[in-house]
Amino acid sequence: MLSTINVVLRQAPGQEASVLGIRAAYAMLTAGGFDVRLLCLGDGVYNLLGVPGYPGDLLRRFAAEGGTLHAHDEALAERGIAATALEAGTEALDAAALADLVADAEATTAY
Repeated sequence: MLSTINVVLRQAPGQEASVLGIRAAYAMLTAGGFDVRLLCLGDGVYNLLGVPGYPGDLLRRFAAEGGTLHAHDEALAERGIAATALEAGTEALDAAALADLVADAEATTAY
C-alpha cells in the first residue's frame, strides 16, 4: 500500500505540467491521505519563488496542509537563486539527499 509519494516538478511556472504537478500533489495529500513531497528540479525551482495566482496559492495550501517542499541545491545555484528566497519551509537538498527521498518513497511521479 502506498503511503509516501514524491511529485517531481521540472517545469517552470506557467507551463501546464507544473500546474498539473502541483494539483496532483495537493490532491494526493488532501484527498488521498498520502505523505506527499514536492521535489523541484531544474526549472521547477522557479515554482518556489512565491508565484502569484492559482499555482502559487495551491502550492502554499499544499505546504500548509502538511506537504513538504524540496529544491535541488544545484538547480538553485545554476539559476542564481538563494534558498532564502524560496517559499517558507522549503528544504534545499543535494542530489544524494534527493535520491534518498526517491528511494524512500513507494511512488514517484514527474511533471
